[in-house]
Amino acid sequence: MAQLQRYDGRRVLITGGGSGIGQASVLRILDEGGSVVAADISEAGLQDTLAKAPDAGNRLGTVVMDVGNEESVRRGVTDAVQRLGASTPWSMQRVCCGQRISSRRHWPNSNRCCGSISWAHSS
Repeated sequence: MAQLQRYDGRRVLITGGGSGIGQASVLRILDEGGSVVAADISEAGLQDTLAKAPDAGNRLGTVVMDVGNEESVRRGVTDAVQRLGASTPWSMQRVCCGQRISSRRHWPNSNRCCGSISWAHSS
């Protein structure tokens, strides 16, 4: 079976990248050719993600981020943009318990939210 390359040339920021679905998403996007910055509140979780992707090289970076703290999110996103580059538009998808939420009012204060994925498309 041919290897999917749906993320070839794309740059992705994933919150919750230190464990669970977030970590699985990081590893999958790397497998499909993307570059990823994994964000998580847990430094140990981020180290675990790095250990599970030893061949990622410079396509994987990490940033400690608390999505419940606006300043932490600003710093984390700024760091991710510096690592990934900002030459293309960013869009954001917020996933809350399996439902896509488009309204900004649900983020970042919703306690029902399970994770979010932001990505920048290559030009």
